[in-house]
Amino acid sequence: MKKQIVVKKLKLYPMGDKEEVSRVYQYIRNAQYTYYRAYNAYMGRVASAYYKYRDVKDPEYVSTVKEYRTGHAEFWNDFDFPKGLDLKSAVVRKVSNDFSNALKSGLAKGDKSISYMKRGANVPSAGRAISVFVDQYTNDNGETKERYCIKWVNKIKFKVMLGAGKRDYGIVSLLDELADQNPDYKICTSNFDLDGKNIYLKLCVEMPAKTDYIPEDNKVMKVELAFDSPLLCSIVDSDNPPVAVSVDENFVPTRLKIQEAYKRDFAMMKYNQGGHGQKKKLIRIENLKKREKNFVRQYNHKMSRSVVDLAMKNKADTILITDITWKDLEDNPFYLRNWSYYQLYEFIKYKAAMVGIKFLKEMSVEEKKDIISEEDN
Repeated sequence: MKKQIVVKKLKLYPMGDKEEVSRVYQYIRNAQYTYYRAYNAYMGRVASAYYKYRDVKDPEYVSTVKEYRTGHAEFWNDFDFPKGLDLKSAVVRKVSNDFSNALKSGLAKGDKSISYMKRGANVPSAGRAISVFVDQYTNDNGETKERYCIKWVNKIKFKVMLGAGKRDYGIVSLLDELADQNPDYKICTSNFDLDGKNIYLKLCVEMPAKTDYIPEDNKVMKVELAFDSPLLCSIVDSDNPPVAVSVDENFVPTRLKIQEAYKRDFAMMKYNQGGHGQKKKLIRIENLKKREKNFVRQYNHKMSRSVVDLAMKNKADTILITDITWKDLEDNPFYLRNWSYYQLYEFIKYKAAMVGIKFLKEMSVEEKKDIISEEDN
């Protein structure tokens, strides 16, 4: 059975009286603070060991990192890890992954620097510590209703805030399967986020993939970068003309409008008076940044869905997408600046995987030349 990983963002609110609600908020705040401190401290130790020995395969480096990971009780005792959460293991895993990625990205050459965590980061939780159940309650009209709830560590329970009249039935069906303890649905490591007074759970679930789609063997749909329309899709070895994919003709004008508002507000800040805090003065600018980011993300979601739907309509078993070349960057800097193509690639990739379509990226001319030169050397 094919599996897929889905992530759903749920808004939560603690169950219980006022004291219990305060305890839950304090628990998450302490977990965030401890997690960020432990990550930065452990990353500093690993980085120091690397800069000292300059080789991750050096026996001294390996033994030093292992000693910090498994021993050094006085080092880990400086952190008050919350009861019930295995944050120490989460810190070790994340530091190992991030440090390995930094090395691959050019840390040794100076192209990449060590990454550190900001305060208020998401708190990871093992999937086995999270469970979904259905709770009955009586509303203000005296009617008995049901609601979805989350049980977490340290006897913490949340109610899931789905919103009145705006329920996502994909989330509802997923919560139903988890509440019924369907063995095909498994909760993976998920993240709790405290944003102001709002608690969010980024629930990660492994579930069966949709297998209703039956493609034709060796049928490839090619997706090419275009500028009159965002993408051109065509079936390889077919006489049919390419199909232009575009979901909103006002994408670039809308994004430019947001950018102009951002520049205008930023220019007006020189007339601000002192005092009352920098964060307060930057609220509107930060909101404009979020608005632009969310607008682009929503657009790429629609575009990727259109591409995958077109591939399914033509019974394609592979999507081949062309990569951006240096010539594209030089000839069309305006268009490439105002669209997140890498995000679009990732959205097409995961949506295609959900229905069993393979995703390939066509090698650019520059990449082919680099490979040929490496082989010659």
